[in-house]
Formats: sequence, C-alpha cells, structure tokens
Amino acid sequence: MKKIMMLLVSIVILIACSDDKSTNTDGFNINKYNVIALFGFNQSLVDNSTNKIELIAEEISYSMDRNQKGTSALLLNSEYSFIFTDEKFNSVLDLSPTFTLSMWIKPDLNACRGDKLGYIDVIGRWFATGDSASSYSVCILKDKLIEGRTYNFKGDKDNTWIKSSSTLSDNEWSNIIVTRNDNGLMFIYLNGKEIAKGIVNAPQGSNYELYIGKRRDYSTNFIGLIDDVIILDDYIDESQIENLMNYNIK
Repeated sequence: MKKIMMLLVSIVILIACSDDKSTNTDGFNINKYNVIALFGFNQSLVDNSTNKIELIAEEISYSMDRNQKGTSALLLNSEYSFIFTDEKFNSVLDLSPTFTLSMWIKPDLNACRGDKLGYIDVIGRWFATGDSASSYSVCILKDKLIEGRTYNFKGDKDNTWIKSSSTLSDNEWSNIIVTRNDNGLMFIYLNGKEIAKGIVNAPQGSNYELYIGKRRDYSTNFIGLIDDVIILDDYIDESQIENLMNYNIK
C-alpha cells in the first residue's frame, strides 16, 4: 500500500511539473522577472509578452534561425529594412535603473553601414540629446566590438557606455546580453561569457520609439539576421546568463 501511495505521489508531481507553463524547457523561468517584450520573429512581429507591443515594419523578411528552423528569424538585408515600435508604447519601454537586453544576431559585418561615429545600432531608443530623448542602445562598432550605451540628461555625464574586449564573428550566430544592476554596473555578455563591465547611467525616460536594425536618425543600419529579442525591466545575474541565452521564444 505504501509503495502504491508513493507511486501516486510521484505521478502527481510529474503532472504538476508538466503543466507548469512558467518555466521554459531551456531552464530559464522568465516569469520571475518584469518582462517588457518578447520578440521571437516566428514568421511574425508578435510580442509574446503581456504588453503586446506593436511593431511597424519596413521591407523585412524572415529566414532560418540559429536552430535551423525556417522563416523563424528576422532578416534585414538593405538600408531600408528595419522595424520600430508604435509610439503609444513609449512609456512601456522606459526601463528602470535595472534592465536587460538580450538578442541573437547573425551580422553581415562587411555590409553593415556605420555613420561617421563608427557604430551601428542593433537595438535602441537613440537619436538626439536632451531631456526625454535618447535612452539606451546596443551597438556594433566598426572594429567588430560591442558597446552598451545609456543616456540620462540629468546625469553627471549624460552619455555613458562600456565597450567589449571581444569581437563579433562575421556571418555567425552570436548571443548578446547587456544587463545593468542597482549599483549602476553594466555587463556585456557574448555567448554566455562576460566581455565588459562598467558604471553607466540609469536610462532616462524617452519620447522616442524603439528601433531594431537602425538608429532613429537613419544614419546606421544593421544587415543580417536578428532573433529572440528579450527586454526585461530587471537585472540578470551571472548565474542565469546562460539560461537566458538559451531561452527560446515560442
């Protein structure tokens, strides 16, 4: 009888675990965090978060993702291809002092066009200086390094950034995670490995839309593939970086 009871308890536990929708099969429980947006680009621009942020597209298409799944990654292949958020979601995209930006990219670094400043915005709310203007961005520099930027008009230095010590690989899938903690320390991770850290401003609130694949002033554009863009209003510590990296947006 005891063995039967133990068997029944085990079955109940297995059923409960199988019904738990909060934990992704890749090991990252995203429901523990304040999720702002989840863009999986699975043949659509749907935001899988509860915010349902709407994207506006310019000359985009879809291609094979990092898992060899067809038409499940965003393809940007010209200076006229990019996406941006509807302006009604601007306040939703204002991130607190702690935040995380995660994305998979496969860049064509030879085709990416940077402006005279020498960098390309992969994702960001960046345009002009001043109050309620630029806020945060993730950039690729012309020397293939990665840069995380924040802007706060009221900071001692309004424009702050950190730069990676490692370079991106051309035409290969790479994961980039930029995350900032309560103490102002920002980290950049490339494929799960820390490659930069430094103190930056908390991003200010902005009146600008979020752009993916181009800076708002149209002076830079990303050429290549982008997948699984995750925006969190929380810091992710080192112990969860690889789990976040391997999180697949369904």
